[in-house]
Amino acid sequence: MLMLIARIEFKPGAASYFCEGASQGVVELRFESVEALISTLREMEDDISDCSAIINGKVVNLRAVSANY
Repeated sequence: MLMLIARIEFKPGAASYFCEGASQGVVELRFESVEALISTLREMEDDISDCSAIINGKVVNLRAVSANY
């Protein structure tokens, strides 16, 4: 079973909606598939400033990847 770990950094004004603690702006979430990760990111895209994921043992900056599409 593939397990993805994503670290999502939220924009300052939006962080309080998704993060516990006033100073926290980064959340680590686990996903069972790439499709689930993409779906979640699309739902929150206006509130995200950056996202990295560990996929097959490699760290991928999803902002850099999405800029190519």
